[in-house]
Amino acid sequence: DKIEGDHVHSLDISDDEEQDEYKRLIYPWVQRWSSKWAKYFFYNPKTKASKWELPKGIALKVDRFFEMKLKREDK
Repeated sequence: DKIEGDHVHSLDISDDEEQDEYKRLIYPWVQRWSSKWAKYFFYNPKTKASKWELPKGIALKVDRFFEMKLKREDK
């Protein structure tokens, strides 16, 4: 299968709550590991599309969520 894009927008998340929130934010996309390329990619089971990067709108939501989380933790 061909995976579109040239790099991955992914996070190494260890906290279970953050993992759940990340999954909710990227829905309907799911993050998968490519053993062939040794990196993560994103798969949409509804459309069967695969990409190295999340669609921009979803990536922005993820970025905003974690930026806000970091700001709250810094207080």
